[in-house]
Amino acid sequence: MHGGKDDHAQPLTSAYYLTNLASEVLDDMMDGEQKTVWANWGVSRIVLVAVELLTLSQACLARTSTDATTLRELIERFAEAIMITSSGQRKSVRQVQTLDAYWDQAVDKSGAYFAFGMWSGAKLAGAALDRLEAATRFGAKLGVLSQIMDDIIDFVTETPGARSNSTEFDSSLPVVMALASKHVDVPALQQALSISASERTNEWHNQTRRMIVDLGGLANAMAMGKLYREDLMKVLDQAPSPFTVEIRSHIDAVTAISLTAEAIGPEGRNSP
Repeated sequence: MHGGKDDHAQPLTSAYYLTNLASEVLDDMMDGEQKTVWANWGVSRIVLVAVELLTLSQACLARTSTDATTLRELIERFAEAIMITSSGQRKSVRQVQTLDAYWDQAVDKSGAYFAFGMWSGAKLAGAALDRLEAATRFGAKLGVLSQIMDDIIDFVTETPGARSNSTEFDSSLPVVMALASKHVDVPALQQALSISASERTNEWHNQTRRMIVDLGGLANAMAMGKLYREDLMKVLDQAPSPFTVEIRSHIDAVTAISLTAEAIGPEGRNSP
């Protein structure tokens, strides 16, 4: 979106990718995700691999072709983004169950890291201060959209027992939206969510998802995703098209699940 040379961005892009991979490994471990390559590695190996990835990311970042002042700012902001992201992850683990708490953790967990990515690219391209601020805002909103769609994808596609001993499901946007609906059946949902993860059966999973859909949780989460998508696309419409193709493709990819969920209808959405 801001121009610049590809070879200048490669070390930064590599650092961003490696850190993102490390966060995915750790996030899956915390969520009890069972369908990953590293699901059976054990905590010690997962932590060591994550540390290695983060160390490599710093080595890549240090190779960024820029002046010393800009490089120092990149390193400092990169570290800050990782710390904020970690804080957001800790918030989600504590079972976020209000809309205010959800947006707070989404901005930290996903918004901060995406904001750094957009800001750093603009910084290397020599963008002016107003463009840097605009890039940061865009990145933060893109990160929140990614979090929203990730929650929707998990809700629509996840099978019972996919995450052992995890209550991450409880903090997803469809669940939080359902809890915020003020419907008379909200206490029943709260009661269902009070059951520990280890005691949740396939029947519990199916009944609880059906309840969330009936309370409008999934529909409202998808509506919120659409609003974020529309806002981002409006910004891209004002930018030179050659620089927005990849970002548009990314947004289209992460929001495609909404069309699928709408097409299969409520009954399909509740099937395991």
